[in-house]
Amino acid sequence: MRHITYSDKDLFVDDAAADWLVRYAAALAGTGGADSVTLRAVGVDGNEVEVTLVLGPHTDLVSETASATVALPGNDEAIAYMRAEVEKIESPPRVHPAHPPVSESEASVVDEI
Repeated sequence: MRHITYSDKDLFVDDAAADWLVRYAAALAGTGGADSVTLRAVGVDGNEVEVTLVLGPHTDLVSETASATVALPGNDEAIAYMRAEVEKIESPPRVHPAHPPVSESEASVVDEI
């Protein structure tokens, strides 16, 4: 279990969700991009909440271990989304030209037209 502090909110989330949240926030900061992620969490009052966090270059986010023993909701969809987005940032798809390169002889024909 991890204790997340975001702005002035304190939340408890599962380890995987916290780890991917921090990794995604760092990846976005490196690109100057921004996104939002919705997580299911437990607030400090013990109630289950759904929270949407805006991540960007200036996100203040802290993740620390917690020893509380509360049942945490799952975040499988959010984790899958963040994992896919981090992969896009860290390993972007290769760009292929729409048309094959033109040879010098083909280029001279085009110049003549």
